[in-house]
Amino acid sequence: MSRGQPMIAFRPLPVLSLVCLVALVILTMLGRWQWSRFVAAEAAVAVPVTETVLTGYSPETSGVLLVAGALNREPGWRVFAPVRQGATITFVDAAFVPGPELPDLALVPYPAQLTYNAPIRGVRLTPRPPGQFAAPPDLAARAFYAIDLPAMAAALGLTGPVAESYIATSYI
Repeated sequence: MSRGQPMIAFRPLPVLSLVCLVALVILTMLGRWQWSRFVAAEAAVAVPVTETVLTGYSPETSGVLLVAGALNREPGWRVFAPVRQGATITFVDAAFVPGPELPDLALVPYPAQLTYNAPIRGVRLTPRPPGQFAAPPDLAARAFYAIDLPAMAAALGLTGPVAESYIATSYI
């Protein structure tokens, strides 16, 4: 440095230093939380999924419901069809209609494989409750944006107990 220029000294601002320290602590906590979620997800992937076979049911051909979803990262509509096993209503995620636009329900028939009372092979899944930001269902179009099994049964006018889980068939 030359003699005529003043020397620049490091003078930290106490308030800004405190804000940075608090931000560092919060970001460290969030990072640890995300890491624990990653470890839990990795552990869940390592657990083998057991296949379920549903037999002795009767199809509830009163209609199907559409649930917004994606298959191979492509938007579309999952086709949920109800079946009755004894007094209990169980929904089967039986098909997928690609495309972001809501399909015409008249063009989405009740899945044929369920009408023949063939065994349903799939995985039994329990849906998470709809989140607070999930769009409300369009009951007139029978379109849902989150899986809510009791509400789906009510939308079809089905009575009786509803199973807490649904069967996801092999297309998934």
